[in-house]
Amino acid sequence: MTDLSKIEAKHTPGPWSTEGADNCNYMAEPDHASHRIVGDGWTIAMVLCDVGELAAASEPNARLMAAAPDLLAACKAVLDEGETTATAYDKIRAAIAKAEA
Repeated sequence: MTDLSKIEAKHTPGPWSTEGADNCNYMAEPDHASHRIVGDGWTIAMVLCDVGELAAASEPNARLMAAAPDLLAACKAVLDEGETTATAYDKIRAAIAKAEA
């Protein structure tokens, strides 16, 4: 079995965060929703959505993307790092809360 803790990450290191439409409207049409995912001081991704149901999902989608490094770390903690169950579950709960905030 591969030791996941030995694999060097090729993504921008976490933590990542989101910024709402007020901070990134330069990319969106006036009636569209937009959110940036930011990590290490850089824009990693943009979530641009049309009006309606998709626009309402843009912020939750951005939060889920921003939680990706935390979710990855929690999974690795469970699989490779031999953390106690309580500690690993705390990491998992925190990552899920970040994604669903």
